[in-house]
Amino acid sequence: MPQQVQTVSEFTYAGPFATSTLIAVGIGLVVLLAALGWWEARRGRKWILPLLWVLRLVAVAAVLWMLAEPTILTLTRRSKPKTFGLLIDTSASMDLVDPPGDPGDDIRWSVAAGKTPTAEPVAAMDQAAALLKRAETRFRICLRLCRTGGPPEKASRCAEEAWTALKETIARLEDARAGLANPAGGQVRDRVDAVHADLTGNVRAKLSAIAAEARSGKLGLLEDRQRRFDDLDRELTRLSEDLSALADTVAARSAPPAGSSPASDRTRLDKVAALIRELRREPLGEMTEKARMLTYRFDGSVWPCTLGELESAGAGTGASRAKTDLSAALEQIATDAAGGRIEGVLLISDGDDNTGRDPVKLAAALPDVPVFVVAIGSTRSHRDVFLHHVQGPPTVFKDDKVIIEGRIDTYDCIGEELSIELLEGKSVIEAQRVSVPSTTFFHSFSFTRKAGALGKHDYRVRVTPVEDERDTDNNSARLSVNVVEGVIRVLLVDQLPRWEYRYLRNLFDRDKRIEFTPLLIEPSPRRGGAAEGTNFPRTLHDLGRYSAVILGDVSPTLLTKGRQQMLEQYVDRRGGTLIVIAGTNWMPRHFAGGPVAAMLPIRTDRWLRIDRTGYDLYLTPQGRMCPALLLENDPIKSDRVRRGVSASLPIYSLAPDCLPKATSSVLIAAVSRSTRLPRGERGAFLSWQYYGKGRVAYIAAPMTYRLRFEEGDRYHHRFWGQLLRWAISRDIAGGSKTVQVVTDKTRYTHGDPVQVTVALRDMTARAVAGATPRVTVHKAGTIVASSGLKEDEGGLGAYRAAFKHLAPGQYTLRPAGAKVQQLLNEERYTGPVEAEITIDPRESPELRSTRCNLPLLKKIAAATGGMLVQPTAAGAVLDQLDLSPEISEQVSRRPLWTRWALLWIFLGCLTMEWILRKVTGLA
Repeated sequence: MPQQVQTVSEFTYAGPFATSTLIAVGIGLVVLLAALGWWEARRGRKWILPLLWVLRLVAVAAVLWMLAEPTILTLTRRSKPKTFGLLIDTSASMDLVDPPGDPGDDIRWSVAAGKTPTAEPVAAMDQAAALLKRAETRFRICLRLCRTGGPPEKASRCAEEAWTALKETIARLEDARAGLANPAGGQVRDRVDAVHADLTGNVRAKLSAIAAEARSGKLGLLEDRQRRFDDLDRELTRLSEDLSALADTVAARSAPPAGSSPASDRTRLDKVAALIRELRREPLGEMTEKARMLTYRFDGSVWPCTLGELESAGAGTGASRAKTDLSAALEQIATDAAGGRIEGVLLISDGDDNTGRDPVKLAAALPDVPVFVVAIGSTRSHRDVFLHHVQGPPTVFKDDKVIIEGRIDTYDCIGEELSIELLEGKSVIEAQRVSVPSTTFFHSFSFTRKAGALGKHDYRVRVTPVEDERDTDNNSARLSVNVVEGVIRVLLVDQLPRWEYRYLRNLFDRDKRIEFTPLLIEPSPRRGGAAEGTNFPRTLHDLGRYSAVILGDVSPTLLTKGRQQMLEQYVDRRGGTLIVIAGTNWMPRHFAGGPVAAMLPIRTDRWLRIDRTGYDLYLTPQGRMCPALLLENDPIKSDRVRRGVSASLPIYSLAPDCLPKATSSVLIAAVSRSTRLPRGERGAFLSWQYYGKGRVAYIAAPMTYRLRFEEGDRYHHRFWGQLLRWAISRDIAGGSKTVQVVTDKTRYTHGDPVQVTVALRDMTARAVAGATPRVTVHKAGTIVASSGLKEDEGGLGAYRAAFKHLAPGQYTLRPAGAKVQQLLNEERYTGPVEAEITIDPRESPELRSTRCNLPLLKKIAAATGGMLVQPTAAGAVLDQLDLSPEISEQVSRRPLWTRWALLWIFLGCLTMEWILRKVTGLA
């Protein structure tokens, strides 16, 4: 409601003499003038008498007008509406249906929504308890203000509000007693009668006397009144606790059997919407007519809304629903209160604040705005078993151990015995049993298997559901493990014995899992040694014996055009792995435009502007998801080790050829230490990309040996061992010789893009031209998404697509199209060509614990001078707020007699009469 202004003007006489007195004086003066005129008429000069009469009457009139002090009074009355706030929690936890818990909770929400009109004693008892609590709260504020010497007007207002609430309490309690008159009331009726007798006795008399003192302006905490105030405070507290307990008992006895209440199958938000619809009839309907209503819904953010939107349970959409920010909602109220007084706020929430801020501190800082809290939601956890963080090695050697780990969280499953099963295919190959000893229980588990047959092995971990479990979709998880040959054959090639070459040579020499062939072209002159190895492999067959080729800073003299083409065929046709370590002499700048440059994941036509202050290394989001880069089993510890090495030994010799291609994936970024360069100036220290059937990785500086800093070869050995295993693994590729489908990961978090690559090759391993294929996404045998594929630049037969909005679940990706089917028919391949991925739900703090945080809501209410109320009592508490507009009056006076003209008229009349009398001889 806008501010209203009313203006009233009236004419009045504000002089010191009464109007009747002035009239009498006027009549007397007229009579005197008449007598004077009669006397003058006898002396002659009758022709001048009328003129004298006029002058004398005008003078008398001017004198009487000034004595009467005529004034125009203008009264300006301003009516400023008061403000009330409504805050409704619409976060994701409000979409839950609470399990049967407190027997009185569902009946209260049903009564509050008007669904159970027969349970009148429940509403009456809750309203009486809430009103008595308000009387106690307001009287306590009055008592504190009197003790601390606070504003007497505020103390008097609190005393009057406490007295009003007490009178309403007695009225509602009498309604409840009438509903409990039947024998079923039993002892409850007797206890209610006892509370009623105490309230109508000394409590009413004492509070009535204090309210009368407040109205007369004599309220104060004098020495003789202190004991009376303290006794009344203790009595109100005791009776409030007793009445609240009685209200709970009445609600529990009135509740129908579990699950049969109209509110038992509704979400929290549906219950709130029904309550708003009922309150809108009364009292919100009346409040909006005379007060200003501020209505907000909040989750991770605060949104203005209308009562209609809340009635329709409109919660909105978006990522913000994954959080509950009570602090932001209270900050919004504080901002609104800065523009004018807010009489109160009704907050409806489950209290699941998960932003890390303290809403109680913000509530205490509100400027005299009481918050009345309606708590919703069960205080018990939902019965659920949650299986998460299931992980295992993506690739292992044959006969190695496969360790599959995970964790289960259980809520409200005390006494249950859970079975955790590991399945391969449809067969259970191992099982563990766990007893749940507490209401909230967390348990980590692991299965250990021996890597047997080569190839891809699909495992599934599941936990058998418990009875009445809320959600069984989170009871299982899938993962795949690729078993590769026990020995990795590596060709290590470099021109000079750089430190990186030396440490890798010694490292591979000690690793029994790696068979390596060193090829050093120019030995160090200081060592006087000879070149290692013989010659570069002459044929593709000889090169194909190696699982990976590590190429150092070699010259174009060694890596001729023909050998470059053979390397390309090794990666493209044979699916080999090439790892290139940049150098300062030749690699990769001297190979720009050739086959090697085409395979690299970095650009050779554009260079990074090198900063000589050095570079720090940071894992990218993709790098954090890559298991090959873990230096410790704990990702946090691994990141701490990497940061420590980077901080102590920054990279100064980063190759300028380190800007990634659009098709590459950057795992480790090199970020400049200088503040002089733009924020976007960063290079790729470790990047990779698919090239045909194989992979190509690129390291932008020969500095991985620095992982030996203070730790020997522990981290250096682990890094290269994991990198080689990851590089040669085929766990994320599936298909035939001519058609393959690949994803960048096998597990994703909801919201992450799924990058898909489909490779099409004819039997001679050349790129296939023709119609563009597509990829389809299947879930439970149904196509849920489809996308066309875009061919890579260079015509290598690689096609790419991305899916950004797949819901959590397990999916199968399959290439499709006429050209795909033609290649499979020519190959006579009948097996599946597909890749399986899992989209995990994004871990949300909002749904981690869905219990109603009753202690937090109570603290917020207490910090603001408000209170926690039942939904059945929300309307009664709102009725207690004085929302009548604030009226201010201003009176302005405009006198009509304070004019010089009146004085001049009076003096002029007298002067003119004297002149006339002088001329005519009458004076």
